[in-house]
Amino acid sequence: MSWGPWIEDSFSKKEVIICIPGNPGLPGFYAEFMKTIHKNINPNIPVWLIGQAGHDEPPEDSLHEIPPLKGNEDLYDLDAQLEFIHMFVPSDVKIHLIGHSIGAWMIIEMLKKEPSLRHKIQHSYLLFPTIERMAASPNGSFFTKVTQRLAPVIIALFNEFPRFILSPLLSLFFWMKSIPSSILDTTLMFARGTILKKVFFLAGEEMKRVVELDSETLEILRSNHRNLTFLYGDRDLWTPSKYWEELEEKIPEIDLIVTHFEHAFILKSSVEMGKLLAEWIERGTGY
Repeated sequence: MSWGPWIEDSFSKKEVIICIPGNPGLPGFYAEFMKTIHKNINPNIPVWLIGQAGHDEPPEDSLHEIPPLKGNEDLYDLDAQLEFIHMFVPSDVKIHLIGHSIGAWMIIEMLKKEPSLRHKIQHSYLLFPTIERMAASPNGSFFTKVTQRLAPVIIALFNEFPRFILSPLLSLFFWMKSIPSSILDTTLMFARGTILKKVFFLAGEEMKRVVELDSETLEILRSNHRNLTFLYGDRDLWTPSKYWEELEEKIPEIDLIVTHFEHAFILKSSVEMGKLLAEWIERGTGY
């Protein structure tokens, strides 16, 4: 999904904004956020959103099919996501990276594994970054002990649940929670069993691989701190306050901001967050 030129197009401004979403990584959840960023910056700078592999499906009349998860797990794990991002980063532009949740972890992995990219990255904005101890967080603990075990049941239920019943129920829930109806279609797509399988698979990968910050990661954060901005939520159960407090103790010079926005800001605060990111990008820093 893009605003402005895409990969095959040519564009004069040698800058690009690339957003790596969280999980689930359906582009529709981020459309309002990315549109707001593009609306509030130099219109010649393209804005790209690269969804998580397999978290979206082509139209029913499309000639292309998404490979099934079974037997193709390597296409949907975290390394595959990183490789996809690396392949489509233009070679001759400065990059502004935005990573939400696990997308922030992917950006840090890019910095570790692809040193050649570092000089191309103008700045990275890590929003509600799940970069450490995911399984030990309150939400991670609940996922591993409850949600993950119930995943087959949840997937089976959504496979059998009629769309004509699910749609009005979700509409009512959105109204009660003041969630914009514009993401209803994306939510219905997310509720498909084929998508849920891949979402649960990636989440399981996250729990296993996103652990303690090791010395290499801390050194990467320290040496690149001028080009990194961290935005944490003050009530985020994926990243409890001790995580960012300890990070500040280890790297005092880090640009770290704590906000009242929720981890899933794309549900209610897309416009506000989009304006904030646009302001930061225009100024070239998170300050």
